Amino acid sequence: MTAIIKRLLAFARPRAADRDAPDDHEAQRTTRISARRRLAVRQAIGEARLALSHHDTTAAQHAIARARTIDPANRQLPLLAAAAALRQGHAYQALHLVESADAQHAPTRLMANLVRLSAGQRYAAWLDLSDWAACDGCPPQARVLLAWLYCEEGRPDAAQRTLAEVDTEHEPLARQLAMLIGMRHDGAAPTRRDMADLLHRFGDDPATEWFGRSLGLGRRRSSGEVPVNVVEQLADELLSEPGVIPTLVAAQRRRPEPDRVALIRRALVRIVDDLPEPIVAVEALAELSRLAADRDDALRWVQRGLNLAPYSAKLALMLDELERAGANDEPRISPRVALERVATLRPNWADVQHALAHRYNHDGLDTLAVEHLFRWLMREPGHPLATAALEELAA
Repeated sequence: MTAIIKRLLAFARPRAADRDAPDDHEAQRTTRISARRRLAVRQAIGEARLALSHHDTTAAQHAIARARTIDPANRQLPLLAAAAALRQGHAYQALHLVESADAQHAPTRLMANLVRLSAGQRYAAWLDLSDWAACDGCPPQARVLLAWLYCEEGRPDAAQRTLAEVDTEHEPLARQLAMLIGMRHDGAAPTRRDMADLLHRFGDDPATEWFGRSLGLGRRRSSGEVPVNVVEQLADELLSEPGVIPTLVAAQRRRPEPDRVALIRRALVRIVDDLPEPIVAVEALAELSRLAADRDDALRWVQRGLNLAPYSAKLALMLDELERAGANDEPRISPRVALERVATLRPNWADVQHALAHRYNHDGLDTLAVEHLFRWLMREPGHPLATAALEELAA
């Protein structure tokens, strides 16, 4: 729950002398439900984006459908649905989705023009972008797209005039296109210094990194070279949208990239103490540290997390795993105690019960391990994990 929602609930709290306390209580309940719905929509949208990044359109469509049942008016959903349709080669279906959405929403309008280009409607896209570029509120991405169309038509002067209205200090695509126009029409290849500056500012962006390497002027940067301003920008974004933190971690768990792991870790360290509920960042830092093979740091974050959330199954299991892997630091919290706490609270969580049985065995407490497994089988006769663990101990 964010700090803003907490303040709203505080204002809604009834005083003892209020006669309309039941109505105030209902307002509190409605606010809580609304917050939960918003979180569910954000999580579904995050899952859809992650699925699209892995070209899994079926999973993306399921996540979009789930979000639509909760918040059908959400303006991000037509964009995601259009992206999924494009992945499947259905350009006209994507065009229908974005043209039926809110035309005043800048991301929707930009997506509509990208889809028009995919559907072969270049002139329609050019007309709309030209009208839009004449407005003060035109976003830089739209101007860059218009400049590219001018460039494709052999009008480099018009393209350069359009790019001149973009703040190239903060828009990597504009700088890249300006370099390409210079190479194509003026014969002025970008210098290594120009490219180094571009990579210093935007090298964490895969498209910018690829651009530099395609010209033979870039290289893959190490995690230690990530600019501070990139870390600060990500930290600010995560502070305002902490609900996306689990999605970022899930992406790295699925396909770890060392530089990405390092970037997210550095950003989270900056904001963990500022979050209204820091446990989400603490759990993320523990898992990211483990992915980076930094077991001692992972152990420190796990122990901090268990102090905040003693019944966290994720942290208890991670503590057990780290201790077995041989972290250099001795855990201040016993893995057995942590697992016992969660196992008592969650008797039906098989992974916790299974881990506790093996922890007893690891600690030389075979009698306790067998008793624990028999109690588990009494609750859930024939459970395959409990049966297999009992057979292992008897062997």
